[in-house]
Amino acid sequence: MKVKLASEDNLCIANVDKKKTDFQFFQTIKMKSMYKRVDHMIFERQCEDKWKLHLIEFRRAYSVYT
Repeated sequence: MKVKLASEDNLCIANVDKKKTDFQFFQTIKMKSMYKRVDHMIFERQCEDKWKLHLIEFRRAYSVYT
C-alpha cells in the first residue's frame, strides 16, 4: 500500500506487526489487543498536541464473524 500524506507532520506506519513494534495496544490478550487486526496506522496531526489515528486492516475474505 502506498500512502500519500497531506502534511509532513503526519506519520504512516506500514505493515505493522508484533515483530516490528512495541506499542502497548499490541498485547497477547486478544480482548484488548490490536495485534493481527491492524495492517497500517496513520497518525494525522490535528493541532499541536492532538492527533487522529487511522487503523487500516486488509482482509482476504469476509464472513458473518469478521
